[in-house]
Amino acid sequence: ESVRLSGILALFVAATVMRHYGYYNLSADARGAVDVTFKALAHLADTSICFLLGLAPFSFRSARDWDLAFVAAALVGVFLSRALAVFPLLSLANCCLRRGGPPITWRMQVVVWF
Repeated sequence: ESVRLSGILALFVAATVMRHYGYYNLSADARGAVDVTFKALAHLADTSICFLLGLAPFSFRSARDWDLAFVAAALVGVFLSRALAVFPLLSLANCCLRRGGPPITWRMQVVVWF
């Protein structure tokens, strides 16, 4: 805060420094408890974000808020960009990395793409 940077950045730096200091000054039992607690909190935060994103489509007031052409274009863009990333990379993996092993079949590539 004293150098007028973001409060989020200040919080991140403070948490990083405190973790380095505090974690190694805990007993082995306390470290285990802290690890379990923070993993549980991270899981709860992840679940709440997924829940809120899942409910987002229902927060629109009417059908006028939806642009179906944009939704269709976004879906086509997502599937096309995913295909352009997955199929060449898996073909490269078949060619260069999997010598002697079983190749990644076309059906398996489609599953990875989807």
